[in-house]
Amino acid sequence: MPYKLHCVQIDVDTYGVGSEKNIPDCISASLANTPNIEQIITAAQTMPTHAVLIAQRVAGNFSTYAISAALDAIGLAPLPIDTDSEPGVTYFLEKFEPSGLLAASGHRSLLISCGAVVPRRLSCDHQGHARLDVDVIVAKESANNAVIISDAATIPTLAGAGTRWTLGPIEVGGITLSDYTSFEIDFGNTVTTRGSQSDVWDTYVEVLTHAPSITIRGIDPTWFTESTGIGVDGVGCTHANTIMYLRKRDGDGQGFVADGTAEHIKFTLKGPCAIETIFSGQAHMLGEAGIRLAGLYDGTDDPIEVDTSSAIS
Repeated sequence: MPYKLHCVQIDVDTYGVGSEKNIPDCISASLANTPNIEQIITAAQTMPTHAVLIAQRVAGNFSTYAISAALDAIGLAPLPIDTDSEPGVTYFLEKFEPSGLLAASGHRSLLISCGAVVPRRLSCDHQGHARLDVDVIVAKESANNAVIISDAATIPTLAGAGTRWTLGPIEVGGITLSDYTSFEIDFGNTVTTRGSQSDVWDTYVEVLTHAPSITIRGIDPTWFTESTGIGVDGVGCTHANTIMYLRKRDGDGQGFVADGTAEHIKFTLKGPCAIETIFSGQAHMLGEAGIRLAGLYDGTDDPIEVDTSSAIS
């Protein structure tokens, strides 16, 4: 029987009982295994006389337009999949009949009960829809399989209306930018797994870094200006003077939600900012410029912060 992706559900201990978060509007998702099988050929042989499964590592990912729901569920740093009382992270797959109709039952779920949910990148281009790319790191607790399969799953009910965001106002180091064409956050999250005792599966999660950075590109080379722009020494960014909005599209498909309505997404960042691309041009095309911002932890505030229910001011 064929299946289609329905949604990803996150339900970890930190939420509390009955507080699962469904991530709708997924663009793509995958869950893949990487088995390491060793074939051993020794003297006097041309064929393996021993073959052994040395290791297996499962890794998943998904991408979504539901930026607000995903950021509220995950945050900006890696979210532990801790499941002493809650199930974990579930990929729900809808089962379809050969006719193309949705099956009445027998849907599939793939549950990960140990690991981490890791936001990787948020990106948006001119006139495009902002999207969030997320990795799912998988470890194996001794009592459970790394992926728990059910073919009797009930698929969650999702809200009917999708949500979309696109580029909004951007201010960097107190400088209001114009003519920008793309905005990308690399959350700088490095997460891996570790094993021991020659176990096939890794059993521990290691969070190594959370070092966010932002790249802004546009068609205004005068961003590189000593007196009123970003000069050779760059500028210092604070959460008060470096504000980047994603503007919410109106639900009727025409225009945007009013600036004063608290439904837009606001990012702020503390750290240095410098021009990355002073000027890049080809033939008759408009020249491009680029800015890079690097997050800095000051001992109190996170390098990057988000408000998913903000008015644009």
